[in-house]
Amino acid sequence: VKSEALGSTDGFNVLPSTYFGYRPDDEWVRYATLLVAVGVCALAALGVDRLLRTPLGRLLPALKDNEIRVEYMGASARRTIHVIYVVAAVLAGMGGALVGATVGHIDPEMAFWTMSGEFIFIAILAGTGSVLAPFLGAIVFGAIHTVAFDLSPNTWQMTLGIALLLVIVFLPEGVWSLFTRRKGA
Repeated sequence: VKSEALGSTDGFNVLPSTYFGYRPDDEWVRYATLLVAVGVCALAALGVDRLLRTPLGRLLPALKDNEIRVEYMGASARRTIHVIYVVAAVLAGMGGALVGATVGHIDPEMAFWTMSGEFIFIAILAGTGSVLAPFLGAIVFGAIHTVAFDLSPNTWQMTLGIALLLVIVFLPEGVWSLFTRRKGA
């Protein structure tokens, strides 16, 4: 926050992006950035879906239940967790780069703990039933945030908290479970 090289508390601006050497006109920059972001997100989702279908990805539910049993089966829990952390770091870096390119400004508040809290909120809200669940969770979070802030600018966080509590009580597996229940019924 105090480093002048990083813009101090004001952050720093990000130059407009070029896409493989092509720079769109000023009125099309936002659309081009949106298309690139959607493309990167789609490729990332396909990559994660593919990873979850590999033997390494199929170990993840077992690791969640009992790491010791995974070790007894002969798989390395430590190696699996390490690989998943590296994949998560790459995805987080790509997301950060997309945010910087989209917003055009990097602010120190983007690294504050409440930002990671929003991601946890989205994960709890969405559930872990599918690779598409976080996208649904982000849309629902954005809708709740927008409506709550519009109706009550001073207490919108309380509305988010109430929504999270309702999801935890009535949909413990997240909003995505509404789609899996309908499939199973």
